[in-house]
Amino acid sequence: MFDQGDGRYPQWIELYNSSPTQPVNLRGGKTGWKLVIENFDDGEIPVNRLSGTLNFRDTKAGGVHTILPQQTVIVASTRARNSGSAFFDTAVVFPPTRVFSVWDDARGQFDMKRSTDPILSTEGFYIELIDGGNDANPNGYVSDSVGNLVTSPNRRVAHDKVWELSEITGEMMDDMGRSSILRRYRKAEKGKDPSTWMKYTAAELMDLGIMAEGWVAAHQTDFRNVRETWFGHPDDYGSPGITGGRVLPVSLSKFRPERLDDGTIVVRWITESETNNAGFNILRSVDGKGEFTKLNTKLIAGKGTTSERNAYEFVDTSAKPNVVYYYQIQDVSLDGEVATLRVSRLKGHVTAAGKATTTWGELKALQ
Repeated sequence: MFDQGDGRYPQWIELYNSSPTQPVNLRGGKTGWKLVIENFDDGEIPVNRLSGTLNFRDTKAGGVHTILPQQTVIVASTRARNSGSAFFDTAVVFPPTRVFSVWDDARGQFDMKRSTDPILSTEGFYIELIDGGNDANPNGYVSDSVGNLVTSPNRRVAHDKVWELSEITGEMMDDMGRSSILRRYRKAEKGKDPSTWMKYTAAELMDLGIMAEGWVAAHQTDFRNVRETWFGHPDDYGSPGITGGRVLPVSLSKFRPERLDDGTIVVRWITESETNNAGFNILRSVDGKGEFTKLNTKLIAGKGTTSERNAYEFVDTSAKPNVVYYYQIQDVSLDGEVATLRVSRLKGHVTAAGKATTTWGELKALQ
C-alpha cells in the first residue's frame, strides 16, 4: 500500500510465506533477513529517504520473529488501527508479532521525523528481500524483488522508471478510498473462470515482480468485496493477510440463501473439504456493494481438517420481509486468518405476501 490518502495513513508492504509447512525465521542466518527499499527521486522525498535497509534482527523483543506457513507479515511505516479477528474477539489480525514498524524499529534508515513520513515513493520504488545468508554467502541471497525502477549490475537501482504505477492503478475514484496493488499468481485467461487459470511458477513470479503485468490494483478485482482485513483505514481496498495465490482452507461447492414459505431465510452451504478450518461467518448487505454486517454472534464451527463433504445452514432471524438481501460467507482458519469465500444474492421471487418461491431444481441442488 503506497497510497497514503491525505497523508495520515501508513504505507505497508506484505511479506507472504507461501510454504504450506515451513516457517521462515526472519532473524536466522548469518545476518538476519533484510528488506532493501530504493525510491524514485521525484524531488518530493528528501534525499536521505531515497533508500534504506531494514534488518529483522533489529526488531524489539516480542516483535517480528517468523512468518508462519501461508501467513503474512506487514512491514509498515508505523503501527496503525487494523481489523479485529472474527475468531479471537480480544485479539487483532495484525498483533506486534506480525507488524514490523519502521517508525518504532528503524526510523533512522529513512530519517523519519514523524510516524506518517513516507517510506515508499508514490511514483516508483524497487524492493529486495534478502535472506539471512550462510557461511558461503554471509550477505545473503535475493529471495524476491519487486518494483518499477531500472535495476543495474553496477548500482542496484538507477532512478529511472521502467513502467508507471498508474498503468496498474488507473484512475481512482475520489470516494473509493486507498487501494493497494496485488501480486498476480495466475495467468489471466479472458472468458475463463479465474479458478481455472494456470498458476505461475516460482521463477515466473519472481520475474513478474518487476513487470507491470505481474500486478493488479485491488479495487479492480474481487478483493473490492473483501473488507474483513485492513490496516490503516476500514475503507481501504487490499485485504492485507489474504493472498490471492494462497490455497483457501475450505473448498466450497455450494452457497445459497433462500426464503422459505413461512418467510424465514435460511443460508445453506456445502464444503467438499476443509483444512485447519475453525469455522464460518455469515454476513448480509442490502445491495451487495456497501458494508456487509456479520449476523452470527458466535463462530459457526467448522470440521477442522476433513476430506469429506459437509453441509451447513444458518437461519437469518433478523431479516425483514419484502427485502432481497446479499449474503457473504467467510472462512476463519484455526490461526485466525479470515477470507471471504463467496457472495450470493437471495434466491427466489418475492411475492406480494413478502415470501419467495424457489424451484425444485434449486432445492434439489442443496441435497
